[in-house]
Amino acid sequence: MTKKKNAFVFDSCSGVKNGEYENVYIMPLILTKITDGKVVEYKDGVDIEIDKLLVDMVKGEKYKTSQINIGSFIDLIEKLQESYENIYIFPIPSGLSNTYFTIKNFLDNEKETYHNVHVFDQTMVAHLLKWTILDLLDADSKGLITKEYIEEYIRISNKNKLAFLVVPDPKYLVAGGRVSNFKGAILKLFKLKLVLSLSANALKYYDKVVKLEKIPEVLIKGAKELAPSFSFEKIKRECILYSPQITDPEFDIEKIKNIVVKGFCGQVPNVTPEYDQLTPIIAVHTGPNYFVIGFELK
Repeated sequence: MTKKKNAFVFDSCSGVKNGEYENVYIMPLILTKITDGKVVEYKDGVDIEIDKLLVDMVKGEKYKTSQINIGSFIDLIEKLQESYENIYIFPIPSGLSNTYFTIKNFLDNEKETYHNVHVFDQTMVAHLLKWTILDLLDADSKGLITKEYIEEYIRISNKNKLAFLVVPDPKYLVAGGRVSNFKGAILKLFKLKLVLSLSANALKYYDKVVKLEKIPEVLIKGAKELAPSFSFEKIKRECILYSPQITDPEFDIEKIKNIVVKGFCGQVPNVTPEYDQLTPIIAVHTGPNYFVIGFELK
């Protein structure tokens, strides 16, 4: 049997499903719920979608996140080796999970067996990672894909992709260790909205606001600081990710559009915002009320 050239393996933080794109395969990350002493595991985006997750969280159900099942990972890679010459793997960013290091250490110890399998520490999640998938598939259709091509693509992507997450309640980020207890208490005491940045592999505290109307101003300041070459004319893609299960009316998507599209997205010439939602594995850390503004520079 003649083998295909390249397989691309992402995990479920991308929001992409198996079968959605040719030659793209998805490894589901794991969510765990403990109810009445019983432990239930869900495959992210397979056994549970974001609507159910957020409804459960509003009810007080607690979820934890886990890495991929390494046994399932090995099964997938060995199956792909039968059909593909090269396998390229893109786990959730190492700044958010140890999945990349788990896979890299495994491959480093089995180099002879998996000599054609390569793992990359890419920097994005959700809709911004879908952009990476589309770019790599386009490059593959032109015969450009090599390990070196992908390394250079990710290097440039680190500089050109940026996202900001806005949440009104830091308790889920505190529970996940993303925000300190002290900072979370201060934010809650003064009813401040938290703004975090996702760039170059890390989710970090960036700023805070009292009113959402200030968000466009914060986004512009953050874009200029974290992406020094930023200008509205250089934006080639932008997205707004919103919650399908809000409990805070301020985070209604129509209100968010009114603020963010007018104050930020509307200043980008000839680019229309793309709308999407976070994946369950990421929304565990945000809770039901959030929105994300993401963009990519030319």
